[in-house]
Amino acid sequence: MVSLHATGAAALSFLIAAATSSVAVCTLFTSFVLLQQTVFGGLLTSSARLPAWCAWLRHTSLSFFSFEAAVGNELQGLVFDLGINGIDGILFSGGDLLSSALALQPQPGADLLCELMWVACAAAATALLVTLAHAPRGA
Repeated sequence: MVSLHATGAAALSFLIAAATSSVAVCTLFTSFVLLQQTVFGGLLTSSARLPAWCAWLRHTSLSFFSFEAAVGNELQGLVFDLGINGIDGILFSGGDLLSSALALQPQPGADLLCELMWVACAAAATALLVTLAHAPRGA
């Protein structure tokens, strides 16, 4: 999953590089896009705490699908007991934590498919842009 995320980020960066004509513009736009990906990816901000008008942006983030799959893999099926030195604690499951606090519904197959589509779409768009940019001009 981590390799796929890195490949997706590289494909997105290649797409931005193919679409821009200046190194400065490419660097600025890539930084902005990757910042958006990080902010709405779920690691820095919980999807449950996002305002309704911008909550949909998490689905445009490659980082969201990677984070959801990774956290779901780690927490699903675990049971936590918050007790101190023999005092009965509070029991909660990893699934409860995922759905209530993080507002995630991990589906590894769907997350993997979304990441694969990110890579494929970005690679196809890059290939199309490069082909159009270097197509022979009329004589």
